[in-house]
Amino acid sequence: MRLWTFLVCFLAGAIPVFGNDLGQCPVSPKLTGPCFTVHGRLSLANGTWNHRIWPVGSRRMLAVVDAENRYDENRVPLPDEIRAALHDSETRVFADFTVCPLTPDKPGEMRHICLAGASKVFVQKH
Repeated sequence: MRLWTFLVCFLAGAIPVFGNDLGQCPVSPKLTGPCFTVHGRLSLANGTWNHRIWPVGSRRMLAVVDAENRYDENRVPLPDEIRAALHDSETRVFADFTVCPLTPDKPGEMRHICLAGASKVFVQKH
């Protein structure tokens, strides 16, 4: 098995949340609860809601949508640094993600969230 370089990018501070409508998350009228931070892996997947965060250590998936709980795979609101790194299904972005819930937390269902920011970013390419 060939090993690729695992560490592509490491940012010690928070990724700015300017542009891409990220600043709308914490004030969205569609929120179902307070924003929170989750250590997880963002990756691309097949099917609806291609941009998904897996909270490390859980069996849950979070679907990344915009502040209005809409999904358009070409316009998912992501920080520019993460969008540049996440260009194919072979790339995974680990980080402490600040997410704002747009649907209730129900076991067995993918929860929709708006991504408000990220810190401690680690990009892995297989």
